[in-house]
Parts: sequence; C-alpha cells; structure tokens
Amino acid sequence: IHKIKGEASEEFEKLFPARQPSRVTIRTTDGQEHSVYLEYPKGDPREPMTEGDLDDKFAALTAPHLTDEGRSRIKDAIFTCETLPGIHHFMGLMVED
Repeated sequence: IHKIKGEASEEFEKLFPARQPSRVTIRTTDGQEHSVYLEYPKGDPREPMTEGDLDDKFAALTAPHLTDEGRSRIKDAIFTCETLPGIHHFMGLMVED
C-alpha cells in the first residue's frame, strides 16, 4: 500500500461532469511505465458493461456468500424475472443458500 499514490488531475476535474476521465499508471521497479486511460468508467451508459462483465462482477461480489448453485439460481431468476410469479419467489432465492 505504501507504494500506491493517488493524485487528482485539475485537467480531468475541469472535464467533469461531461466526461469522467481517469488514468492509471504503473511504474515497475526497472522504471518502465504502463498507462491506461478511460474516458468514462465501466458501467457508465457511455461505457456499458457487457453481460460477461456483469457475470464476473456478480460472481466476485457473491462468492463469499453464495455457492455456485445459489449464484446460478439467482442469475437465472434475474434473466427471467418477467416470468416469475412474484417478488417473494425472487427474495426466497436470497436466503436458500
């Protein structure tokens, strides 16, 4: 953690809220720099998450709390929610695991 440094950018701040740029730069011990620039954060309507992104995020956030089977049941319910008999069915999935 002591090797991580965050800095605000006045240039980026001036672009907000029309744009929400960010840049991450990693400097290796041999002095090489690797940088990535994003105009909008992932999940912004202008930079939407893919179904794969959502699946990965859901798995990462729920792994400590749900089994693979539990996650699968909830995902299936989400993607077919129009056919569920009511919200009580969906909420029941949250506690079955």
